[in-house]
Amino acid sequence: MDSDLLAGLEKPLTLVTVFPHPDDESFAAGATLALYAGSPDVRRVSLCLTKGGKSGALPLVGLPEERETIVREREYYASTSILGVDEAAIWDYEDQGLSGLAKGELASRLEEFMKSRKADVVVTYGPDGITGHPDHLACSAAAAEAARAAGVKRLFMVTAPRWIGKLMLGRDLLEPTHALDIRKVYPVKMLALRSHASQMLISRKPMIWVGVVMRLLGKEYYHRFEL
Repeated sequence: MDSDLLAGLEKPLTLVTVFPHPDDESFAAGATLALYAGSPDVRRVSLCLTKGGKSGALPLVGLPEERETIVREREYYASTSILGVDEAAIWDYEDQGLSGLAKGELASRLEEFMKSRKADVVVTYGPDGITGHPDHLACSAAAAEAARAAGVKRLFMVTAPRWIGKLMLGRDLLEPTHALDIRKVYPVKMLALRSHASQMLISRKPMIWVGVVMRLLGKEYYHRFEL
């Protein structure tokens, strides 16, 4: 299994992550973003497609749900600051609404974004979406279509060892082709995750679980998708 997403690519280069919700960037690929912060020849761009809005977290502490997008946007920028990305962008699509967009709309916009950033490598969710969330699935399909159209050199999809998918999610995940050693930046990943304080109200167990698993395995896993 390969241990470097960028091996053999000419540098400098640009790595772009595309995820649907604030916290996905930290949960799925936070350590990878932090890991490549050590390379001055790798520009890291994080794109989030929605500002959340429908997690139901804020009412648990007596805050109105309509404030969630404001809170989660700020959490996203805090997280990406911790991860040290070179550029963080957040769009305003409706949470839980990506699958209902007009055909090709999201892929077309993502293609334009990737071309404008001269993306060499793109990281996103796989067709399983890890959790099966409809926004994750729509993000994966659109990002793959956009990466192909934009001439991206490599596309990686977040995954995990098969036994984790079976044990924790009850589903098959993509077979990992790459496993990055993230032990040195594990604390950075966890700090970024904790910046999503609102989601800790409803996702504390899975966030703690992924932290424990990453601590034990010391890896973030990807499947290289052939374009």
